[in-house]
Amino acid sequence: MVRTIVSIVIMLISALVGIFVGSAMNGAEIFGIIFSMIAGFSCTIHAIESKKDK
Repeated sequence: MVRTIVSIVIMLISALVGIFVGSAMNGAEIFGIIFSMIAGFSCTIHAIESKKDK
């Protein structure tokens, strides 16, 4: 449960960073979505890999 909450927080933070980066390049929505998708995929891969170790 904690990993899920941490993953969501990471995705929200990366979406906000993407919005600020994208606003400088006139594409705030696109960058917000792309950054949060990359963070989501990374969190998913990390969760799968860490379960293999146990």
